[in-house]
Amino acid sequence: MRKIIQILCLLLYFGVSHDILGQAYIRDIPRLDQLPVMSVHRLLLDSEGYMWYGTVDGLCRDDGYRLHVFRNDYLHEEPLKSNLVLSCITNHVGEQDFNVNSLASDMNMSRSTLTRKIKAITKKTPLQLIRDVKMDIAKQMLSNRTATVSEVAQKVGYSDRDYFAQTYKEYYGILPNESRMMKDEK
Repeated sequence: MRKIIQILCLLLYFGVSHDILGQAYIRDIPRLDQLPVMSVHRLLLDSEGYMWYGTVDGLCRDDGYRLHVFRNDYLHEEPLKSNLVLSCITNHVGEQDFNVNSLASDMNMSRSTLTRKIKAITKKTPLQLIRDVKMDIAKQMLSNRTATVSEVAQKVGYSDRDYFAQTYKEYYGILPNESRMMKDEK
């Protein structure tokens, strides 16, 4: 086991760029000196091509040009504004079967741990957070008139247009069609 660890360390040190174990590629982290700490606990490549580094001192997003560091601010009401949890929800927003268990699995933690952490920071359950993201995206799409109500419902993971309209009305107090018309009145 010790030899395997030594070999992996050497491979990481020298920045191997060829195919190892299927599709895994190991390269130098180009902006390693810009990380808040030199220890990286998690790596993620999101659907937009951003590389995310999870460190003890913050979450870092590498856009290819510079490294953006997001730190948790417990004094701020919504410290999850730009973080991995919201990125994960946004990446899966159109999937009808995406739920709290899926989110917990993507975050590599149990459902109860995820719930406890999200509630401690946002005072919301993970299900409420998922709904908030879906409703924000739906409102933005409706106000920009980029899609019909049925298309928006599908794009935010609702297979039933009527249930989407009911949820939207409970959340915003108006129907999706009314939200869409409001842009015309302004």
